[in-house]
Amino acid sequence: MDGWSSQDWDSILLSADKSDLADSVGSQNADRILELVTPLVEQVVHQQLKAQQKVHGHNTHGCDHEGRFSDLEQRLNDLEASFGDLVAHVNHVEDRQQRSERSIAACKTTVEKDRLDLQALQEEVEQSQSQLCDLESRLSSLETSVSDIEAKLGGLEENQSSLYQSFSSSHSKPERHSHSQLADHLASSYTEEQSSYSRPNSASSISSSASYDRSYRPQASSLYERYSDELFSSSVRSSPRVQPVAPLFTAPPARVSSPTFTSARSPPVITKKHKDIVSDPRGSKPVTSLPGIGPAYGKKLCAAGYSTANDVLRKFRALGGDEVRFKSWLKATCGANSRYQDLCYQCLCDWNSQY
Repeated sequence: MDGWSSQDWDSILLSADKSDLADSVGSQNADRILELVTPLVEQVVHQQLKAQQKVHGHNTHGCDHEGRFSDLEQRLNDLEASFGDLVAHVNHVEDRQQRSERSIAACKTTVEKDRLDLQALQEEVEQSQSQLCDLESRLSSLETSVSDIEAKLGGLEENQSSLYQSFSSSHSKPERHSHSQLADHLASSYTEEQSSYSRPNSASSISSSASYDRSYRPQASSLYERYSDELFSSSVRSSPRVQPVAPLFTAPPARVSSPTFTSARSPPVITKKHKDIVSDPRGSKPVTSLPGIGPAYGKKLCAAGYSTANDVLRKFRALGGDEVRFKSWLKATCGANSRYQDLCYQCLCDWNSQY
């Protein structure tokens, strides 16, 4: 009965052979049966159609559900992809957090180290301040000592002045003695000095010489300061009383210095480079062709702008050929030692005379 419409059932009922039914039940009863059966058949057909429509609706809803399921599956895939991205982002954030924590720990360590260094510096500053206070106290004590020494020095100067005045007053001679009187005084003083030292073995001479050392020296110094203008005058030297003591006023003998034996300068070493330079003075040669200039020195000279031997010769001439200046320049430029300086300088001297 599936798939039959109401028209199909109508055609079946209309085309049915009533004679068979009429023969069995009679014609009137056959019509009556058909009248009763027809609505039932139509109702069954209608219900069948409704069932078919419901089945079709269910099929349509099933297609809709399949589409929705596909959409949900696609959304689920999208959510899974988003979840993977979210997990990767969370991992990245965790890595950054770990790096930040390590950086913070390193910063804390650095801060702690700086704090310890600052504490050590503060301790050093405190020690320096204490040392400064000690130095200031020592300086103040030294200033006090200097003041005391200056006061003592002033007292000594006053004592010296008083001694000088007492010495001046003890002598009845005027302030400015004549040349003859000065000569007589110096001669008598020298005679007394010689007589006091003529008996060195006696105890009295030792005591007298000691007293002479204590008392005569400042007096002699004062005499020398007071009469320095007259000591070496011609009148004093010509006085007969001064002639025996002439060695006191004559210049000491010249010192005989021991002879110094200076060895003559050894002749310069003539190297093959030296001969090549002098034999061909006008050629342009590399700086390493100079005697004493090897690859290491030549590299430094090239770096300084002296790549050829002619450049060094021009510098030699600019320095006036002075040995000291040229050797100092060569040592400062390439670091050559004295031996190589001598070789290079001698070659440049000969080259300059030829060129």
